[in-house]
Amino acid sequence: FQLSLTYDALRKPETALLFYKEYKNIDDIISQESSQKKITELETNYEIAKKEKELQLMRKDEEINQLQLAEERILINSLIVIVALVILLAFLVYKRYLFKARLTGVLEQEIDDHKNTAVKLQESEEKFRVLAEKSVVGICIVQDNTIRYANPRFEKLFGYSREQLIGLCSCDLAVREDRPMVEEQVKKRM
Repeated sequence: FQLSLTYDALRKPETALLFYKEYKNIDDIISQESSQKKITELETNYEIAKKEKELQLMRKDEEINQLQLAEERILINSLIVIVALVILLAFLVYKRYLFKARLTGVLEQEIDDHKNTAVKLQESEEKFRVLAEKSVVGICIVQDNTIRYANPRFEKLFGYSREQLIGLCSCDLAVREDRPMVEEQVKKRM
């Protein structure tokens, strides 16, 4: 019906102008309402998109924060491990130092003891030598059935020089007939 009226109105210019004005107002109202709806819809979509972007940014920020926290934890744990290793190393170095100091002390004590023993042994040997050299009794030292030492009195008793006595078998000083008996006595003493 509106369409046929519009055709009729278009044939008459004054009616066409009235229709145009009337429909223009109606069209403007409809356009305005539709534009308003479109604007509202666009604004709503924009707000939704904006909120979604904000949510995405918040999620990304949260992920970044989580990564930073994880990195910080790793860094802190690494530092704790490094500090523990440094403390352990310092402890081991300290223990080694103490062990070395103790060992050095023990070794120094042993060296001092050996020096003292050597001095005492030298003094003892000197006393023995003086005593053996001045003795009126013949003294000889036999080791492994071989004469190792003979004092001057022993040399005179047997009529040998010291060079001749050293290295002789102790049985060589006995008379040939008595040698088996002397050898048996030496074995018993050994």
